Amino acid sequence: SKLTAFKCDGIPECYDLSDECGGVCETEQAFCEFRKTFLQSTMLEYNCSNGIRIATNEICNGFWSRCEPRVEFEESQCPGRFKCKSGSLIVCSWFVSIDRSLVCNGYRNCDDGSDELNCKDRFYCTTGQRPTSVPTWFRFDDFSDCDDGSDECPPALKNSIISSRNEMISNGFLRAWLWIMAIIALSGNAYVICKTCLKYEKLKTCSAIAKGNYFLIFNLALSDFLMGVYLAVVAGYSVSFSGKYCFEDEGWRTGTTCAYLGALSVTSSEASLFILSVLTAMRLYTILFPWRSRNISLVQVLIAVIIAWAVAVTLAVLPLGAYFSEIVTEGAWLPSKFFNSTVVRLNQARTFTDQVGLYTRNSTPLVMYANGSVTWSSVRAYLNMYSPDNTIQGLYGYYSRSSVCLSKFFVRSNASGWQFAIVIVSVNFLLFLFIAGSYLVIYKHSNTTKPTKSTEKDRAAKMQSKIIKLVATDFTCWVPICIMSFMHFSRIVTITDTGYIVTAVVLLPINSVLNPLLYSNVFEKL
Repeated sequence: SKLTAFKCDGIPECYDLSDECGGVCETEQAFCEFRKTFLQSTMLEYNCSNGIRIATNEICNGFWSRCEPRVEFEESQCPGRFKCKSGSLIVCSWFVSIDRSLVCNGYRNCDDGSDELNCKDRFYCTTGQRPTSVPTWFRFDDFSDCDDGSDECPPALKNSIISSRNEMISNGFLRAWLWIMAIIALSGNAYVICKTCLKYEKLKTCSAIAKGNYFLIFNLALSDFLMGVYLAVVAGYSVSFSGKYCFEDEGWRTGTTCAYLGALSVTSSEASLFILSVLTAMRLYTILFPWRSRNISLVQVLIAVIIAWAVAVTLAVLPLGAYFSEIVTEGAWLPSKFFNSTVVRLNQARTFTDQVGLYTRNSTPLVMYANGSVTWSSVRAYLNMYSPDNTIQGLYGYYSRSSVCLSKFFVRSNASGWQFAIVIVSVNFLLFLFIAGSYLVIYKHSNTTKPTKSTEKDRAAKMQSKIIKLVATDFTCWVPICIMSFMHFSRIVTITDTGYIVTAVVLLPINSVLNPLLYSNVFEKL
């Protein structure tokens, strides 16, 4: 017989059940009655009807014996064990019960998983794989305890207009609209680009002004084509992340792909606006100074276009540089149980590194390690060296505000790098005022000059119609964005995620979609 055993734990270990029965416990276990009724004290075993003998250590061991018919007390009423549902007297199962300490521990020990059902204070992982559940206080600790990461993205997460637990863009209409705008922008601008290229031979005999005009339209279509690429890629990733976006959100918004897409959208929108300004300036000059405009050369136009592209690309990639990245970064993705937020601020990360230094042998304080300059780069290097289990996975930079990787159009004075965003919005607003004012001057000048022929009248009417359309599309695209940005910055209103998604999917693509239609005279032909 066994010499030592745990007394009164509901699990018989002694052959004579003396660790659980015979008055040693405050209450007699159910199987003690089984012993009194069926077991003989001298043999310490039970003779089954089918001739099989059961020893006392076979009681409550988690398996049905070969005894027939089965005795209920053998496995079904063991206080120290949890009886699996599939281990009933009717259903044949080799695995009947498990130790109660294994119940609701997050792992299926019963074949049917009944030991993990209806557990209190547990969060059930979405996929139900190992582990099936985690303690409720493990949620929102910025560390994935579930294999699928669903403890950081619970089913009860409330959907927002821009993204939800399952979808990168939660609104179905906006997802469809994104594809529509992408297709129109790509196809329309590709048409203008191809059409302009086909006119190359004819343009050789044209004046410098005509060549410059077509060259500007070509570059305008090229910049707008990039917006179509941005929209198409975002729409593609939205499909790729469908049904599982919350598992991808942090990695997506802090990743390089999102940053490059944001830079691409800024390059497209700014280059489009700059080139449109150059085109407007050239047309205004030719209207006001028709004789002088004959001296305009294609080289001058080329230089203006190169400057426009250079400034646009610089504005787009500047926030990605090492210096500006430190300024515009809002926080870091630092998966660790030491933080209860998905975005860790620099002061929080610095406090954490101080704690790491206290408990790490031969470590130096972060300030000394960084030579007095505590930045995200120094924090990342410090954690990589002294706490590799708690490292920065990514930074929430200039293009990480939303799932569509839009730049920070809407900022306030307490936001990181707000000066950069306000300067861009202000420049865009001033450029629109210049474009609108220039076309009004062109419109007024065309009215003061009375045409003598009917063809000239028709040409003037068409010009006026095109001017109205150009100013209207520019107004619809940029003025709402600029006004929302100024009002948000001055705290008159608060622009939420709704404003970001409408800006990215509706307002910004307007020029990219309509410009090729206007400059290629598609409306007139239709």
